[in-house]
Amino acid sequence: MSKNIFRVATVNVVIELFIVFISFILVSCSTFQKVSSDQKNLHYLKWQDRKKQLNAVENWYIQGSLGLTYNNKTEIVTFEWRKAHKNYLVNIYGPLRLGSVQISGDDRQAILLQSSGRKSLASTPEELMQQQLGWNLPLYNLNYWIRALTAPASQLVPEPSTVKFDADNHLINFTQEDWLITYSDFRVFSGIDLPTKIHLRSPQLHAKIIIKNWNIISPRNF
Repeated sequence: MSKNIFRVATVNVVIELFIVFISFILVSCSTFQKVSSDQKNLHYLKWQDRKKQLNAVENWYIQGSLGLTYNNKTEIVTFEWRKAHKNYLVNIYGPLRLGSVQISGDDRQAILLQSSGRKSLASTPEELMQQQLGWNLPLYNLNYWIRALTAPASQLVPEPSTVKFDADNHLINFTQEDWLITYSDFRVFSGIDLPTKIHLRSPQLHAKIIIKNWNIISPRNF
């Protein structure tokens, strides 16, 4: 009798252990499938095809956060960037010395509007940011870098160097105009692989851009 009880107890323990093991496998598989699915959403393209696709993204509305380290200071702000052809509007919210600011303009002039209503003008947004905020990001180059493209070389912009790609031919690292640009994450928006985590380093500034949302828009919605 005692042997039978022992056998039944042993069988029950084995069954319980088996159920726990199967549950663990199912949870592990579920987690793996989720990660794998995210990766499968990205697209493999030849670089020339991807470059053509990204160059066609000319108008956008982006929301995200920006971490800045410069002059032994660190600031974290949120931002909205709306662009339509040569027109742009950037809202920056956070602990800036001027409070929230709006930078807008085109290829002829840039306007910085403070939350107090004070307005400043300059020929470029880089000049405005340096004067009013104490730091600047190369907005012209960012028009390309934000899409994981190198800026076109010209008399003012040198050719990129140390260019690296991942297995799907996403641009993940390059140096251009004293800036090291690194991409650590991509997501699919409107069927296009676009970067969501970007690091930019120069001798004076380190910036980390995290993009929460990419909207490819019509210029009429600017």
